[in-house]
Amino acid sequence: MSVLEIPRRHRMVETAMDAYFNWREQSTAVSQAYRRWVDSHEADAESAWQEYEAAHAAEDDASLLYLRIAQRTAAAGPSDAPLMARGGGAR
Repeated sequence: MSVLEIPRRHRMVETAMDAYFNWREQSTAVSQAYRRWVDSHEADAESAWQEYEAAHAAEDDASLLYLRIAQRTAAAGPSDAPLMARGGGAR
């Protein structure tokens, strides 16, 4: 099945899922950066804090992107056909 044959709604859901997973990865990065800051020595604390702030900003951007995509997907209405698993076909 080519990309052109995939229904528009399916592509929208796939895009929303990708955005969600990206947001979750960014959320994990925030937690890891925070832990590095907490565990840092005084000499490294400033750079660790800056890394935390950058990770937090990236997570915020990812969450807003996911929100916009999810809202557009929801506004498009329900799918007229069931979504197939990645790779296509029933298993």
